[in-house]
Amino acid sequence: MKNAIKKFCFTFLTLVSFTGLKAQYIHSIITNKNDVFIATTTGIYQLTDSCRTWTPLNNGMGEINTFHLVISNNIMYAGTMDQGVFISKDYGKNWTAANTGIPATPADPKKYPSVYSLAAEGNKVAVVLIGAGIFISTDNASTWKAGNPLKEGYLSDLAILKGNIFATGGTSTAYEPYCSADDGMTWKKINKGLAYTYIYSIAACGSKILVGGIAGINSYSLETKKWKEISAVPGANLISVNGAYIIAGKTSDISASSDSGKTWRRINLKEVEGDYARIAITETAVYYLNKGVLGFTSDDGAHWTGAKRGELVAVENNKTVASLYTYKPVGTQNGVTLSAAEYDGVIFKVVNTNAYSIDVNIKIAFNCKSTSPFGGVTYETSEMVWRISCPANSTRSYDDSPSACQVGGCKNDTQSWNIVTWTVTN
Repeated sequence: MKNAIKKFCFTFLTLVSFTGLKAQYIHSIITNKNDVFIATTTGIYQLTDSCRTWTPLNNGMGEINTFHLVISNNIMYAGTMDQGVFISKDYGKNWTAANTGIPATPADPKKYPSVYSLAAEGNKVAVVLIGAGIFISTDNASTWKAGNPLKEGYLSDLAILKGNIFATGGTSTAYEPYCSADDGMTWKKINKGLAYTYIYSIAACGSKILVGGIAGINSYSLETKKWKEISAVPGANLISVNGAYIIAGKTSDISASSDSGKTWRRINLKEVEGDYARIAITETAVYYLNKGVLGFTSDDGAHWTGAKRGELVAVENNKTVASLYTYKPVGTQNGVTLSAAEYDGVIFKVVNTNAYSIDVNIKIAFNCKSTSPFGGVTYETSEMVWRISCPANSTRSYDDSPSACQVGGCKNDTQSWNIVTWTVTN
């Protein structure tokens, strides 16, 4: 009966549109058993109501810009922009700020550093904060203590397994796997036996650590201290684990496993593959988030419901990033001014002086030159279409990093972009 309900739930998903989700950018997606959650520019949402409605989970948090979401023992941790970490001990119903021990930002004591990455296991939580380094909590985020930085560079993605903190770290030319057995005070590189140690992503799965990188997807055993390749997807930068269910790969090539990585099956991405993505998996479905637009499949990609590649995205204002850059004017149409600035790609700002809401549709072309550490030069081009929704007499901005320079192991990237067309609709 349980499986029948799940089957009905995801069959029903293919027949209806999602409701309850405001026009916004979705930063990340996470699954816990068959529950689905997203972190967005206006907080956390859960997929509910016979799998067709997004229910906001923002009580005590408010509609703030949220990037990361981690679940451990049904306790939820959210990483935000400018507000540090929030915690929910009742599975998202109520949230409280959890920043005791984390220093406030010098420019504004009411704000905290933005969260770059987040991981949790039991009562241990680790967070990498932009501009502030790594902090560790051993009491479910009630208090935090600063860890030490890497001597070889900086820490990036995090995972925790049996009390050990694992991380990708280094510089832009050499991300490698590291481990700390003393709550972030010292770090040991664990790259022995790992071919091509440029690592993009890391996750805990059962009794092993998974990493994705130039050499594909590899697992690390705490018992043997050895690496083993479990899926050959060169350049793998995406890993999502949900119990025994794993989905991993890169934006154009992902595979799923239902038995902790013992066997794998390829997911068809013909309709949804893109340049920037997040992925997640449940017992009955695979989710693919590309540039803020979410699609899912319950038949390994034979059919996708939701977004297709090139579909337009409505977004909210990102004041913090937008305020850091000087914009150059692009032009004015029908009482709407568009300007732009570079930010690992481009940020667009729209000023609408009309008494009605508008959408600005922007088509951008990117060109990239990448030099690989293994030799050779790669040239790539891509085109993207964005839509910025702007209410009457308002300003909106949209930032992203849709770099065409996504070649695994690049040591030198140069790119340029230009606007092909932009139009105003209402």
